[in-house]
Amino acid sequence: MNEYISLAGYSFDKSLVIAVVVFFLLLTVALVIIQNNLEAQRPTQLSFSNKPVSKAYVDVNDYCDTQEEDVLQLAFCPNDSAVINAETKEVIAKFNAGSQNYRLLAYLFKNPNKTISESDLASEVNPASPDSFYIRKAICNLKLDKELRSKMFTVHGTKQVVLNTVIPMTESAA
Repeated sequence: MNEYISLAGYSFDKSLVIAVVVFFLLLTVALVIIQNNLEAQRPTQLSFSNKPVSKAYVDVNDYCDTQEEDVLQLAFCPNDSAVINAETKEVIAKFNAGSQNYRLLAYLFKNPNKTISESDLASEVNPASPDSFYIRKAICNLKLDKELRSKMFTVHGTKQVVLNTVIPMTESAA
């Protein structure tokens, strides 16, 4: 004998109600598992030279202008507010999001290997008071290792800077 469940004037077979509830529970579990797998597979986007590069598919050799094997390829990860080694994904330096250091690096990594004037940089990084912005001081304030800093930035006089994203490795830098 079949049992019936009455709901708002309608009668439903109890086994049918149980089957529908179990179906929707299994469907929910399956959708949650699929969503978690898709999120795990979705690569993090990095600002790598002028090209967006997927974290899962970085091939340093594709982006190096040199044929040397021992190079450090730098990238800036805006989500983590960090300068990273593009090959190993190791964080080299981390900064506060929105800080002047963050804005400086974000702008330079959008314009790698280009000579940028102090006035252009000041208007992007410190628009409130561009007259008080100095390239050398801003680079020193990044608190990077002195050797890395000297290879990462090429300062022309006091008014221009170039961000080098490919750095040849030496024994002491490795």
